[in-house]
Amino acid sequence: MANETVATVKQALLDKQKELIASATSLKEVAYITKAIADSQKILTDTGLSVIDTNTPYGVMYDRVSQTYFELGHGIPVVQQRMKRVVCTGNPRYGGTVYKYLDPQDSTKYTDGTSAVNDINGSTGKQVFVEVQKHYKKVYMIGSQEFKLISLLPFDGATTDVLFRKAGWTAGADGTDILNEVPFDYVTAFALSLYDASVALIINGTGDSDTTSLIDTATDKLMSVVGFRPWTGITRAESRTLVANGLGKQFNILQLNTLKDLFEIEFLTKNSQSVLAGYTEKLTGATYLGSVVRAGLTVTLGNSTGTITGKPSDNGGTDTGTLVIANSYRGIENLFGHLWQFVDGININNGIPYIISNTGVTFVDDSIATGYAQATDLNGNLILLATTSGYISELHLGVNYPKVLNGNTVNNVGDYYWYSAGWKVLLSGAALINGSPAGLSAWDGDVASATSSWIICGREVI
Repeated sequence: MANETVATVKQALLDKQKELIASATSLKEVAYITKAIADSQKILTDTGLSVIDTNTPYGVMYDRVSQTYFELGHGIPVVQQRMKRVVCTGNPRYGGTVYKYLDPQDSTKYTDGTSAVNDINGSTGKQVFVEVQKHYKKVYMIGSQEFKLISLLPFDGATTDVLFRKAGWTAGADGTDILNEVPFDYVTAFALSLYDASVALIINGTGDSDTTSLIDTATDKLMSVVGFRPWTGITRAESRTLVANGLGKQFNILQLNTLKDLFEIEFLTKNSQSVLAGYTEKLTGATYLGSVVRAGLTVTLGNSTGTITGKPSDNGGTDTGTLVIANSYRGIENLFGHLWQFVDGININNGIPYIISNTGVTFVDDSIATGYAQATDLNGNLILLATTSGYISELHLGVNYPKVLNGNTVNNVGDYYWYSAGWKVLLSGAALINGSPAGLSAWDGDVASATSSWIICGREVI
């Protein structure tokens, strides 16, 4: 009963603070109130020390008029801190197993200090993923202010993040449906390389714009390993099949949206390139064989966020200029930059996005299949994406879909959106040739499902 009383009091305080934020008349007043929220979440230890209770929700408030962020709660990114690289045998989400976790600072070895080199380079058939723990989310608006809160534990008004829901999920009184949820999701740590079954080896990408004749969709597979140039020149459907051959599913819109939220909450910005440089500045003379680098250059970063600077010629290419050639967000290498990435589970028709309801849905192209529905905003309004191209200045309420394109490289989202009419697939992140338009929120919605290119690759989820 005592714990329940404490939780009730904390929630009442949080509700009152939210009311005060909504009625604040200055940014300074908002800053004082958000500091009070953090102070209210301190607890006393047995020794009498005051520490942060990290089981309470945290997040951001974004004022859509002033374009200003404020941190809410304790400000410790506990969900993000639990993201970690892991070597897997089989598919943990669909009956496989986690093999071993990699060292937090060095992905060439395991947490027990033993070498992981033969496993991360694909020699043993294993792959490297980043584990993301299930968490709970609440997004709401008060006037022009957008609130986004997350926690490892359920809290008042929150629901289980959609990424962790199975088919048939229905919210209970506490916003969860534990029997229809998974405890973790897994994203490939690296862009995918091709396992050629005919020679039983992982091989480097060739750089051809169309590599259909070089693959066997019945037996080849795409794998997240280090030391090889990513495989490109295939369509989204071909990439989907090759990922499935490895007992996985292709990177999808639900994962992208969750990772965007985690990034925004951690760094208080939607403009990813303002806080994390990417391989985006090869603006002239780029070629696949010259400019594309091997996967796994961020193994020295472990689970950290950061960048790697070097020459493509030292890392699988032939270009000799020195620049940022890789980045990592919490162990996920090149979530933006280097190569465009296919995003599955979304089909766009004349600016209308149709998305999956959960990751168990069968992915398709150019149709509104079972399990797909038009995306909606925070208030349940049907979403129509911008129907021109430009820098994103405003997203739809509470969600990560482009709405208004009056932005630039510095303000607002800072990333670019490409549009054309008809049925399209989605690419995200942009590539090494794109410069300032690139970033975590960069959307390319003008690509037909039959498109393949040397500058588009796949990413897997499991």
